[in-house]
Amino acid sequence: MLSPFGMSKIHNIPDISKRNWAETSSVEAVLPISVSIPPSPEGITPPSPLLLLDTVSEQLTTPSRKIGAPDPETARWDKRKKRSEKVADALERIELTDRADKMRGCSQTFQREVSRCSHHRTRGKAFPFHCDDRLCPVCAARRSAKVSSRWSRAVERYSRERGVHSYFVTLTVRDMETLPAFGELTKLRKKLLRHRWWKQYGLVGGVSAFELKLGKNSGEWHPHFHILVFTEREIPLIEEGEHKGKWQVSVNQELSDVWREITGDSFILRGVAFDGNMRELVKYCVKGPELLPDDRLKEYALWARGKRFLSAFGECYNNPLIQEAMKEEGEREECCPECGCDEYEVHHFRWSHKHGRYLLERVTVDGVQIPPGST
Repeated sequence: MLSPFGMSKIHNIPDISKRNWAETSSVEAVLPISVSIPPSPEGITPPSPLLLLDTVSEQLTTPSRKIGAPDPETARWDKRKKRSEKVADALERIELTDRADKMRGCSQTFQREVSRCSHHRTRGKAFPFHCDDRLCPVCAARRSAKVSSRWSRAVERYSRERGVHSYFVTLTVRDMETLPAFGELTKLRKKLLRHRWWKQYGLVGGVSAFELKLGKNSGEWHPHFHILVFTEREIPLIEEGEHKGKWQVSVNQELSDVWREITGDSFILRGVAFDGNMRELVKYCVKGPELLPDDRLKEYALWARGKRFLSAFGECYNNPLIQEAMKEEGEREECCPECGCDEYEVHHFRWSHKHGRYLLERVTVDGVQIPPGST
C-alpha cells in the first residue's frame, strides 16, 4: 500500500476484511477498505498507521466536512457507556451475573442521522439493543430524554388548557442506615399533598418522582422526592436577587413545618417556580451507581426490584389531556434550520472495548454505504 505522503510504502497494515469491527483500531473503524486517503497538505508529518478517531477524521475529510470526529454529544454517550461497564463489573462481583451480562451487551451500537451540509445537524438516535436496567447509565439517559420530552409537552399543554400554575417541590427525608420502607415514604408524601395547607392555593394534581443517593458526609441512604405540583392560584415568589423564582421564605417555612409535623424528624423542603425542564424529575432513581460500594449496590439492586418511582396524582392521574400528549411524538426535523438542507446520512457507531469509546463504523445514505467525507 502506497503512502499518501510519497512513494514509500506503509508497512504492517492489518488485514481487516475478516475481523470484527469492535476489535479493530479507530483508524480501521473509520476507513473502509476500498477508500484511499487523500494527499495531505505540505508540511504535515505523515501519521502512524494507527491513529485516534479525531486525527483520522482530519486526514480523511475535506475542511468543510469531518465525519466521525468526536463531538460533545458522542462524548457524553462515551462517558455513560464507560460508567455502565463499571456498574456491570460491580454487578458481577456481587453475583448478579445475568444483569451484568445484559448491561455489557447494552447499546453496543447506535446510529444517528446527520445533515450533509456543513452544519451537520443531528436528528434522532437509535439503540438497536438496550438492557433497560435501572442501574444502567446509558439506559437511564436514553429513558430520561424520551420521558422528559413527552412529559414536557404534556405539562405545557395541560397548564395552558387548564389555566394552572406549576411549581417544583423537593422533599427530603432524614438519612437512613438501611434502605427505607418505600410504602411508608409514599404514605408520608401523600399526607403532605393532602394537607389542608394546599387549599389556599388550590392544588389540583401533579407528578412525583423518588430519588435515592448516599449522603456525602454520613455515608447513609439519602431519600427524597421531586414533585411537580399544579395549583389554581399563584404561590408567592421572590421577585428579584439571587433567589428569584423561589417561594417566599415565609411560604416555604410554613410547608416545611407541615413536613416536620408529618415525619417527626424531617424538615428540609424547597419550592420554586417550574422552569419547564422535566429532566430533574425523571433523570434517574439512584445517583452514581458505579460509585456505590459493592454491598450498597447489591442492597439497592435487590430493594428497587418491582418498585415504581414515577407517578401522577390528582387530576394528572389518568387525565385525558396528559395521556393524549404523552402518546404524541415530538416534531421531527425535516431539514437543517440554518440552510434548508434536506439530505441526511446515517452514521453507524460501535462501542470499542479497546479504546473505551464509540467509533464510527460506517456511513450510509438510503442504505448505501459511502466513504466518509464524500459529498
